[in-house]
Amino acid sequence: MTNTTQNGNHKNLASIITENPKLDMLTFNFFDKEAVNQLAWGNMKQGEIDQRLDSLKAYQRLLRLGSESQDAIALCQGQHKLDSAHAIASLSEEAFLEVANFMDADKARMIHREARQKTAGSMVFLANVIQFSAPRHAKNLFDNAENLRSGLGNIPS
Repeated sequence: MTNTTQNGNHKNLASIITENPKLDMLTFNFFDKEAVNQLAWGNMKQGEIDQRLDSLKAYQRLLRLGSESQDAIALCQGQHKLDSAHAIASLSEEAFLEVANFMDADKARMIHREARQKTAGSMVFLANVIQFSAPRHAKNLFDNAENLRSGLGNIPS
């Protein structure tokens, strides 16, 4: 991606944020269609709005990891498109430091650490959901034990 395109995307994101002064990027729910429709989008067409919406979601994810505004835009618009905790955590810390090219290496390390923690937390949550959303396995185990008990009870003594 060229610097001109990056600067254009940065200006487009900045214009949306500027046109919506009450927009809190850390807490806004971009999945609430009603709230999104109430934002001032200027004279953008629906396709442009959808594209900007995807960029805003990526920008929000990076801000929630603790990155600064300029760094968040650079990460999600860069060549490697590190626009989520999962994308960042997929790299080693050294690789992320090299790709991110932050001025402050400690800040980059902190963002990488946050991304790893968020990814690990989502994996634990997913494992729990899978474990507890399969009640048929528990029922099968219970039924098998009942069949075994009744079979053992039928053995003559």
